[in-house]
Amino acid sequence: MSKIPEQIVNAAQDLVGRFGNKLAFIGKQGDNSVYQFRFPKNLDTGFPYVYILEGDTVVSKTGFEALDIIKSLVKD
Repeated sequence: MSKIPEQIVNAAQDLVGRFGNKLAFIGKQGDNSVYQFRFPKNLDTGFPYVYILEGDTVVSKTGFEALDIIKSLVKD
């Protein structure tokens, strides 16, 4: 497993602090790396959280936009 960049961990700090580091690399969008926070399986949650590393900047997405990003990167 590759190391999750510090900028991504910092952006997801609230979730990481509550549930542990459950971040996973899910793919690339152009030159940008995309990571998803994976909630524990026994937890009922709403929309997923996705973090996009654009250079040194992190853009976080949730809602239907996050679902669309995941769908475009993750194959069954």
